[in-house]
Amino acid sequence: MANRKFAHEFGLTLVCTPQRFGRQREFELLPAEQLEGCHIYIVSQQPRLSIAPNSGEFANSIFRAILRVQHAGEFHEHPIRMRIPPEQEGFTLKTEWPHDFMRVFDQQGELYFSAPVALFLRGYNIKGLPGNIFDQEVLYVGQAFGKEGERSAFDRLRSHSTLQRIYSELSPDKEVWLSLCKITDVVLMQTMTPHLEAEIEGEEENLQRIMDLVAWTQSKDFTSREGVALIEAALIRFFQPKYNMIFRNNFPDPAHVSTRECYDLEINALIMEFHGNGSDSRYWTPTVNAEWQHIHLYSLFSAEDRRSLLDMWGPDTEAIQLDGKPASS
Repeated sequence: MANRKFAHEFGLTLVCTPQRFGRQREFELLPAEQLEGCHIYIVSQQPRLSIAPNSGEFANSIFRAILRVQHAGEFHEHPIRMRIPPEQEGFTLKTEWPHDFMRVFDQQGELYFSAPVALFLRGYNIKGLPGNIFDQEVLYVGQAFGKEGERSAFDRLRSHSTLQRIYSELSPDKEVWLSLCKITDVVLMQTMTPHLEAEIEGEEENLQRIMDLVAWTQSKDFTSREGVALIEAALIRFFQPKYNMIFRNNFPDPAHVSTRECYDLEINALIMEFHGNGSDSRYWTPTVNAEWQHIHLYSLFSAEDRRSLLDMWGPDTEAIQLDGKPASS
């Protein structure tokens, strides 16, 4: 077993949540300030959804249309029925080829609402639709930030060669979607192991280490740089996206800059949480089932070097978060 510098074990939990979800063409129209702080991005695909031409109708308190889900060269059609308020009677739905973007006009011909068909339908519990048409197959995970952390993920994506390659290789029955994400929570968990031998046993040294850990994880640099690098690598290792090469099989790695500080501070485990609820989507790949939330623990030290942080939670240990609340098991 490798020598321990500290007797207390720490686990670091990073929560990543999509803040913006859409297609590149719609993101181009958003003000830059609406995308600030999103330094992580996920490129994904889902079936192409469209409205059958001339099928939309606002009448008798019901909106009716025919949804088309493309599979290869075929369209699977599903009727849509939604109740509407009285003031929407007589509204008009217009779409243009490839009919994946809808515009709704009022009785005076003024634009009332517009949105991609897929985004419009996501928020409604419409019966009879396939349950997986909104699931996102993760194709690529990346990060972006400038010298002061001001650069958003979308700035990086505008000219990203991998994104252009994905577009060029995209199957005609699929559509590319972008999830712009940020770290929404950082939690340090500590296990007390008073009988464990370590190089440093003094309370003063252990207290200083705790202060260093808290300062590091709560700093602006962490949530815009070091934490971003960690969660990017963890997501790639977990999802194994088709277009990512780095980190697919070598995370965590003590030699890599993204985890070097974790090893220096003897953080025993990194817990990745990805919450797809932020975009009302389940995320999946051929190796990962579609789920609303994905949680995975990475042990930064081998079993030979030390026991896992979670394995150590037993009758002789006590696990706490650094806010003083008991940590859930």
